[in-house]
Amino acid sequence: MIKFKTLTEAITIRSISVERESKHCIWINGNRLNKRTEYEVYHDSKKEAIDYILRRLNTDIELAENKLNAAKDRLKRFNEGMND
Repeated sequence: MIKFKTLTEAITIRSISVERESKHCIWINGNRLNKRTEYEVYHDSKKEAIDYILRRLNTDIELAENKLNAAKDRLKRFNEGMND
């Protein structure tokens, strides 16, 4: 059977031939691997893999925007305090 592997840091999707699977694991070349780790996730379809990557990227953008806005607010408060 074929699974689609996404890597956390490299935005890639690879099709992987899997020998068997359980609820939480897959077997590749006789080696048991978790379907979901910090670094990689195995999906049942390419669409699921694409959706997963899109969700991760959108979350990354949202977090970066929140961090940028917080820094802008701190800068604004700092500059306002310099005028006192």
